Amino acid sequence: MTRSWILLGLCGFLAICAAAGGALDGAKSVGEAQLSKAASPTFDPAGLKAENRRDRENSDQEIRKRYNELIEKLIQLAEQKVEGLNPEDPKSGYPWRDSKHMAISLLGDLRAPAAMPVLMENLGYRNPRTYWTHGSWNPGHFYPAAEALSKIGMPAVGPVIEKLAKGDTSSNVRSNCCWVLRGILGPRLGRLRIEIAIEQSRDAEAKKTLAGILPYFETDKETAAAELERGKNRDNPG
Repeated sequence: MTRSWILLGLCGFLAICAAAGGALDGAKSVGEAQLSKAASPTFDPAGLKAENRRDRENSDQEIRKRYNELIEKLIQLAEQKVEGLNPEDPKSGYPWRDSKHMAISLLGDLRAPAAMPVLMENLGYRNPRTYWTHGSWNPGHFYPAAEALSKIGMPAVGPVIEKLAKGDTSSNVRSNCCWVLRGILGPRLGRLRIEIAIEQSRDAEAKKTLAGILPYFETDKETAAAELERGKNRDNPG
């Protein structure tokens, strides 16, 4: 009888130890999971509202990292050369709003200054399937890089004026540059910035080139529209 009680007590003790060990292991697993979750950055913007300061900072850093990675990938798409599927007909085989067009548009929507070099290089890019919108010619619909630069705003003003001053661009690109400046600054301030650039330039050819685009910044809408129409008709494919 005594031996039975001893065995029964021993079994009970072992069961209690096993249960306690399992509880400790479970608590350890939960604790490790919580620690890992707290230590790993999260892309969820809600992480910025975390109670712990380190969690908020980790979330902030991860969001910035993902943003920069996204911009880099979009720039790579914007740099690609898009060609028609049928070499004999350059206007066939293009999807409406191809990946290059959409990447450029997104870079503008994201206001990414880092994308300005690739946008400047693609001011003359247009998908041959672009079309007239509401009966009017708008460079933003034909040329996504022009629209993207206008969305980026003031950081694009200097590079656009520099590109105009070089005078080695097609008439389409010149018209798009003027459209960007007019969209960002308006006609009066746009004209003033061009006049300042003319005054500060030491290059006679650059002065002449910049002076030639001043009519585009006339406050008279008919004069500006006529200048835009001339730009459209020069070197404009199809």
